[in-house]
Amino acid sequence: MRAPSDRELYYDRPGWPAVDPAHTFKELCLSLAAYDWTTLAAATLAESYRAFNVGALLVAHDPPTSRIGTYCGGNIKRLPGPDPDKICAERVALRKARAAGYPLVIGLAVIGPYQPDQESSRESRTLHPCGECRREFASASEMTPDTLFATHRLGEEPVIMERFTLEWLLREYCVADN
Repeated sequence: MRAPSDRELYYDRPGWPAVDPAHTFKELCLSLAAYDWTTLAAATLAESYRAFNVGALLVAHDPPTSRIGTYCGGNIKRLPGPDPDKICAERVALRKARAAGYPLVIGLAVIGPYQPDQESSRESRTLHPCGECRREFASASEMTPDTLFATHRLGEEPVIMERFTLEWLLREYCVADN
């Protein structure tokens, strides 16, 4: 299986239709392409000592240039207990988009096996971003309250998916902007 690659799309070329990046992300999620792509990211990019593989697909936009980029990430946790190299798939994807100079995150699709939230013990139908991710998202200039999320539960048939905004995520888990 080949690892997914990050890519950039340009929609400002003559003859190309105008594109609404949020609509592009919604269509991606609704078509389940995000499910396939994030599953592939989890399977090929994640490194977990306990086989708890999580994949993320982030869609970023640069309004002045009309660039749209997609960035994949897999979680990394090689050791049980405290692991200084631990990082979640969502933050891997966000940092790639940030390094590429994208000022706006349109959406983030995440897939992983289910577990209750480790900070709040909150139960949900899918794996929501963890406390570390939520805090980084709250202070990330690239994310707005309208940033879209689509979370998928790995290995479930039929596919279980939840959709929400960053505003909802931060409100539900009581995260304040830093």
